[in-house]
Order: sequence, then C-alpha cells, then structure tokens
Amino acid sequence: MTVPEIDRQTLLRRLHAGEAIEVVDIRETNEYNGWHIAGASNVPTYIALNRQHHQPFLEQITSYPKDRELVMVCRRGNTSKLAALLAQKLGYQALSLQGGMADWSNAWTVAPATLQNAAATFLQIRRDGKGCLSYLLGAANEAAVFDPNIEENAYLELAEKAGLKIRWIFETHIHADHLSRARGLAQKTGATLIMPATSSLRTSLPFQPIQDGETFRLGAIEMRAIATPGHTTESTCYLVNGEALISGDTLFVESIGRPDLEKGDAGAVKGAELLFDSLHQRLLTLPDAVQIFPAHYSGAIKFNAEPLTAQLGELRGKIALLKAEKEAFVKTVVASLPAKPPNHEMIISINEGKATIDDLGFMSPADLEAGPNRCAVQ
Repeated sequence: MTVPEIDRQTLLRRLHAGEAIEVVDIRETNEYNGWHIAGASNVPTYIALNRQHHQPFLEQITSYPKDRELVMVCRRGNTSKLAALLAQKLGYQALSLQGGMADWSNAWTVAPATLQNAAATFLQIRRDGKGCLSYLLGAANEAAVFDPNIEENAYLELAEKAGLKIRWIFETHIHADHLSRARGLAQKTGATLIMPATSSLRTSLPFQPIQDGETFRLGAIEMRAIATPGHTTESTCYLVNGEALISGDTLFVESIGRPDLEKGDAGAVKGAELLFDSLHQRLLTLPDAVQIFPAHYSGAIKFNAEPLTAQLGELRGKIALLKAEKEAFVKTVVASLPAKPPNHEMIISINEGKATIDDLGFMSPADLEAGPNRCAVQ
C-alpha cells in the first residue's frame, strides 16, 4: 500500500485554513515536549515502531475519530510512513509529513504588521517550524530585510509582490540557532549587508558596519540603530520611526535573550550584566507604546496571520526580570538558562564565516537547524 505524503507548506496552508486535520506526533515524549507543531497530539511510539513492535501504536491510535485526516510526524519522515500505513489498515485517512520535524523547521508564513505610515509595507515572516522571525520593511519602492532565516527566494517573492526592490539587509546579531541567509540574499539581490560595527570582533567577512545611533531611511521611514550588548557582544536593535522596535534576541514578547551562547558558560555573568544595562539604559527608556518585534518566539506559533508582537509597556508588567534589580537579575538569568540550541557551536562558526556548509559532511542544513531555538531565558 502506497503511503501518501504531505509537504510542510501544504500542511501549513491547510492548518491555516482550518481543515479537519489531526497532527499526530509519534516521537517520544521528551522530544515532543521540547518542540512540536502547534496543536499536535503525542502518541509516543517512535522507539517501538522502529523495533517493529506495532501494538502500542495500534492501541493508542484507535482512540482517534475517523472523521479527521491524520498526519503522522516523526523526526525525518521515515517512521511516520509506517505509522500512516498502520493507520490506513485500520480505516483511517492518514498521511506522513515529508521530511518530518527536520523539514518542518523550514515551514514559514507571513503576518502583516502596521505602522502609522499607511503607505509602508511591514511584514513579519514567521518560520513557524522553528520560531525564528524576520522582517521585510518597505517604502518608496525600496525594502530592507531584517534577520533573514528562510530560503532567499521567499524574500524576493514577497518584495516583488509588494512592488519593492530589496536595497538593504540588516542583521541584529550573529545567530546561534539557525544559519543566516543574509549573505546569500545579498548576493542574489545586490543589496548591501549591514551588521553592527562590533561584529568585526567576530567575523572577517565583508559587511557595511552600522554604529550605535546611526540612521538609514526608506522614503519617510527612518531606522535607527540602538546598540544592546548582552545576548551577544554586537547585539543591536533597530527603532523604526520611533514606533516599532526590531529587537533581535535582546527582548522577546515572553522573555529576554540568554547571555551565554557567544562566550559560553564562563561569559554568562558578564553577558547578563551587559544585558541588564542594555535593557534599562537603552530600551526601557523608550515610550510604552513602542511595539516590540523580536527575532524569535519560543512557543508553538498559532495558525493565524497575526504578528507576534507586544507593546513595551505590556512587557514591563509581564516579564518579571524587567522589574528586578541588577544583582537579582544577573543571578536569576544565569540560574535560568535552558539547554543550548542543538548544534549551536557549528551554526555560530558558519555564521561567523569560520566554517562553511561543506564542513557539515553528511549533515544537511535541515538536520543542523532542527530543534527548538532556545535563545530565551526560561
């Protein structure tokens, strides 16, 4: 019996449309808890199925109604084929997610955001399967892309659809959980790659440096760099027309950035001290109405077209660490660091230009990036 598959973008489109689909994740509970598709249920039988022990799966899957199509999900889309085949034999309509969670990490959607300038284009590009967020900002027929993390052609298509030409590509910092697509996008578009000036401490690859306080313009849209070291040495946020802050990994809508990925555990305390100063001296001095647009979201992204954002005033009351004194802040941050992102050292090395994708050997980019982003303090 042939096992039909469904690719990541088709599944994402159908979930957004609210179709009668039940996503069934067959990975073991620890993997599911760490990272899964929003709304997916867990039938933890991955090990059993790989040992050709089918009964645990059969016993659990029979509790599912037969009026919904089942999409089986595993790590890379192999064991899920067996699960779909077994479900089909029980009379279910069942598919296997092609490429599994490794490929799902590349699934993306767009959530339009608004600025006071109604003529401006502002898109949050959500890498649903990974929690990475990037942005396309456009005005006067030109565009800037911030923290590109999905296939380069996606940004080209979005810009073309909006009648924009990508002129600049901005990075908020050197990322540790995903491969940056900034250089590839710059090569395809001829756009200028702009990175914080202090990035030169970490990479010798060419870029145009941006200094703290420096501004760029897209028509009537002004973008101002605000240096916010802490998550990394070079971390920088970009204030758009005084109303929207592209905050990188410094400030999220549910937490703050972790300070240990660049310099390791030994540098966590110093990083936390810098992060406290950046938050209190550079960001929390901004008006409460400023809208925060981060580079990551730690939870499962819902199937809607609403941008993941919050007003700064809301975050002042929501995130307890923003109200802590410096000593307590540092102590709590260092004690609250989650496990580091998978393969973060290799990803950092590639993004710094000290290694290339060819150094991965048998590992594909999808394998390298798979897993939760884990860039926030818990």
